Amino acid sequence: MQKNTLQLCGLWAALFWSMTLNAQRTFHVNREQLTALDFGQYTCYLIDTSFDLKRISRQIRLSGKFLPDSAQIAEAEKALKMQYYSVRVQALDQEWEETRKTLDKSERKIAARQRRKSRPALLASFKRIQEQELAQYDRYYYGYVTEGGERLLLILFDPHQITYFTIANETHISNLPAMFYTIDSQELVL
Repeated sequence: MQKNTLQLCGLWAALFWSMTLNAQRTFHVNREQLTALDFGQYTCYLIDTSFDLKRISRQIRLSGKFLPDSAQIAEAEKALKMQYYSVRVQALDQEWEETRKTLDKSERKIAARQRRKSRPALLASFKRIQEQELAQYDRYYYGYVTEGGERLLLILFDPHQITYFTIANETHISNLPAMFYTIDSQELVL
């Protein structure tokens, strides 16, 4: 029982930290071929519709692509600065609810204790990122249209300086998770 509990806590921590800190691998795009919008401390790159992104972080049926314009990027940037914290907290809570459903009573108790211990630090880090660190990441914006006609901007973050961390003897790149901005509803989602 003790070994299973430790494995469960380790699994919870690994899943949690992977979602929180290592949402994507670094990627390389030739920036010279992209339209760039300078926001002072960071740059937003607009990805042309000819660029094929192989991976999207959530299952969305797409019907097309579009090149975002500067007004759409400005709105998405405003949403990032206002909604980043709440979106991250909501995703954290959703992951907890999904994880909790898979655990038996004793495992839930242990996981809840672990969550209570780690949650304040994570909330503080989300707030710090929103208020101070977003400018340390350039952004890549991809415009997509869903089958339902909804226009989405996929936002990938590229850190100015790559930092690494280790969990369970595996090295990961610290980065922000990919996010979506829904143009019509002006909503940021993870």
